[in-house]
Amino acid sequence: MLESEKKTTKAVARPKGKILAITGAIFQIGPVIGLMGTVIGMVRAFGMLANDGISDPRALSGAISEVLVMTFAGLVVGIIGIVLCIIAATACRYRAQWFFWYLVIYGILLVFSYPYGTPLGLLLLVYCLAKEKEFFPRCPATPLIPNP
Repeated sequence: MLESEKKTTKAVARPKGKILAITGAIFQIGPVIGLMGTVIGMVRAFGMLANDGISDPRALSGAISEVLVMTFAGLVVGIIGIVLCIIAATACRYRAQWFFWYLVIYGILLVFSYPYGTPLGLLLLVYCLAKEKEFFPRCPATPLIPNP
């Protein structure tokens, strides 16, 4: 591959990585919205139970299953978001300081999501620590001698 083709490929990969990183970070709100929908739906379901009693268990189970759809949708959106972030960090090699700190904070949160999130969180933290210098490039040293 020619040098000009490599530069063009890198130039195209950076904006794609930025778009993927931002989209993935926004999609991480999905589980929170799903959880909020779950809580609201459960409050309604138990309010219905308090008003009508346990006379119709089908209505209660229908309300609970409807609530679980919100939870499932939020999890799907969140999983898509983390996949987009991983693609941005690894395949597109997107490097920005905000993205580094986002990945570190998200990795810490995942570590506490035992048992499924712990390995992914640890892997994310190890990746961030191994690639830290790529996220925070050093400026070349400037000479202390003033220009004449």
